[in-house]
Amino acid sequence: MYVDDILAGADSKEDARLSIQELQSALNSAGFPLRKWTSNHKDILAHIPSDHLLRSDFLEIDAESTAKTLGVRWKATSDEYFFVPPELSDESSLTKRQVLSQIAKLFDPAGWLAPFVVRAKIFMQEIWLQDLGWDDELPSDLCLRWQSFLQSYSALNRIRIPRWVSFRPEFRVEHHGFCDASQTAYGAAIYVRVEVGHTTMVHLLTAKTRVAPVKTVSLPRLELCGALLLAEMAASVLPSMPILKSELFCWTDSTIVLAWLNKPACQWTTFVANRVTKITQSTKAEKWSHVQSEHNPADLASRGVALQELVDNPLWWHGPAWLQKPRSQWPSQGDNSPATELEKRPLKSHVATIPSEDFLDRFSKFDKALRGLAYVNRFIQRCKKQATPSDKHLLAAEISAAERLLILNTQRRDFSHDYHCLSEKRSVPSSSSILSMNPFIDQHGLIRAFGRVTASDSLQYDERHPVILPYSCPLSRLLVQFTHRITLHGGNQLMVRLIRSRYWIPKLKNLKSKGTPGL
Repeated sequence: MYVDDILAGADSKEDARLSIQELQSALNSAGFPLRKWTSNHKDILAHIPSDHLLRSDFLEIDAESTAKTLGVRWKATSDEYFFVPPELSDESSLTKRQVLSQIAKLFDPAGWLAPFVVRAKIFMQEIWLQDLGWDDELPSDLCLRWQSFLQSYSALNRIRIPRWVSFRPEFRVEHHGFCDASQTAYGAAIYVRVEVGHTTMVHLLTAKTRVAPVKTVSLPRLELCGALLLAEMAASVLPSMPILKSELFCWTDSTIVLAWLNKPACQWTTFVANRVTKITQSTKAEKWSHVQSEHNPADLASRGVALQELVDNPLWWHGPAWLQKPRSQWPSQGDNSPATELEKRPLKSHVATIPSEDFLDRFSKFDKALRGLAYVNRFIQRCKKQATPSDKHLLAAEISAAERLLILNTQRRDFSHDYHCLSEKRSVPSSSSILSMNPFIDQHGLIRAFGRVTASDSLQYDERHPVILPYSCPLSRLLVQFTHRITLHGGNQLMVRLIRSRYWIPKLKNLKSKGTPGL
């Protein structure tokens, strides 16, 4: 219902007649009798007085069986929506006010013409950046571009959108959302996929676009804005659909967005964290997957296309071709954590084995344990004929990878239940010894603390989110001894400060006095 217009559908003539009776009864009780009834079937209008119909000869003459609502026309005999090109004056000179007025005449509430309308939005933003007054004439180059845009309106009456999307209660229904962004705009589109036996039908349901901010924003962040737009559309539109049970699949061609969604929001900057939180509140992160750009219909909405190209564009009106095939032929599902530039040092590229539980018991010094494990990993990589550094000396990256692996092995052993919960994006149990530290797993798989200093700009990442290590483990013992040695037997405060700049070990002072010789 929009202002004084009511649009509805039904799965049978009986349901339609019952809906009419309920509407009439409800609104008549408040003094609002309904008029101008129309339908695509004569039987539904048979019991309505002729003076309450839009036209008494409706459905009698094909050319006259049309109705207009929300700026869109509906042809009852073919049950299709269509557009009528607006009347535009052909003027040699244009102003910003006139351009905005002409844009407003093309009303598209469902976003079916989004790839075309977004071009007008982008053009209006360009005019705005010219710093012109509302009644100042546009430069000649902008006038020519706008006149060319208006000439394409002639193809508008060739577009037909079926009202019925092949849905019935007994059919299997899915919704698929696509999002994309360019440097000038970002957009999203939602499709409804209906399976009837061995036949699958896909129709565009709704779409929306927004121009990129005037202030320059990186493309990955614009892609994230597109994902947020899709999540907001899904939260707004899908609950209103007459479908009791339907899955929502979300698709993006940005691997960076998928990497952001695959990690807790607290790990990212404020801009990213806020949007990731909103997206995951409206959609499930595991339902986000990657789609190739050439198969992404939202790509059309983000960069804009001419109206002539949109008329018979199967990608826009029916989604990618594989969406009409069995699910086994879709792109791989659930792979929402592809390698990206955010993870240039994945654990697998540097290490090849997991040390045994008694590995650290063989070493009396922390630095020797790191170097020993790094050499073992290099040897295994060479046995597998993988690329390894030619330098006989270990590289800093190899030492760092060995350190991460020792930490990972320790945490998985001593915090096994906590690690399992965090890996599945669940909270740690109330009985957990690290509950008070708000633990999370970083991009390398390590458990870190999320404390009150996380918002500090003066602290490094390791200081804001130290790695959590258990109190009684060989790694913590060797780490304390190593710090005591490199500080030349420094005092208690110095050692605690150095260790806590990267690690959080409960009861650290007790461990230091107990496990460090000479104190």
